[in-house]
Amino acid sequence: MRTHRMGIAALLTAALAALIVPASPAAAAQHQNAYEYAYWNNNGLVTAGQNIDQIVLPKTKASATFWTLTFDWGDTGSWAGYIGLQTNGNRSNGTTGDTAVFALWGAIAYSGDVASNRCAWNAEAQGHTCAIAYTFKPGFSYRYRMWKLNADSGGQWWGAWISSSETGVDTWIGNLRVPKEHVVAVVGVNFSEYFGTQVSCDAVPKSVVEFTQPAADQIQPGLYARVGAFSGSTRGSCTGGTVVLKDLGWTNAASVTLGGTR
Repeated sequence: MRTHRMGIAALLTAALAALIVPASPAAAAQHQNAYEYAYWNNNGLVTAGQNIDQIVLPKTKASATFWTLTFDWGDTGSWAGYIGLQTNGNRSNGTTGDTAVFALWGAIAYSGDVASNRCAWNAEAQGHTCAIAYTFKPGFSYRYRMWKLNADSGGQWWGAWISSSETGVDTWIGNLRVPKEHVVAVVGVNFSEYFGTQVSCDAVPKSVVEFTQPAADQIQPGLYARVGAFSGSTRGSCTGGTVVLKDLGWTNAASVTLGGTR
């Protein structure tokens, strides 16, 4: 576990400031320190040139909640970014609602036409972020996927997709280009956060989600070169909640409850 892990909350809060609708001066402040980390021992869980996948199972949705899988860069060990689902998210096209988000810190370019409003410059992330409308429901599963793409004279491209067990559709979130040195991504942690209006620490809205073991470099559907192992959790100081390892029969998952009475 790297020491920079505990800085993810601050980094994500900074990114969220650009992804949620800004509050007016008279509005209540944004809630702080309502989060859960679920850590994974990556067991060499790096992508040598292919993909990182994780299946996410929403159980209980709540307002202003963010569920992410984060990454590090293999060349520097520094925080790379995340892919995730968000309620009440502010999308790149200016609308709000259920959102799929892909961000790489310091991304220097994105692909796709500007008119699609799929991705936009994010000053807090010091780069580009992709945030699209994406409805997700309890009772279905969703696969996060980050894939290493081509390199060009400007750097290394990475893409992100999300698929739904309800529809069977694999939805493209966006492609981002980073400096050419970032050719290996390492699975980090899962993160659940309430980023809405400040409430008492016992009144954070309750959400429940299951994050399966992250896996890297798919050999064939359902079979991967490397699979992570759960290694613990951390809870923020102003929320209730728990993280429990759960056997799903076909894999293990971190069952993350955020909010409710401490």
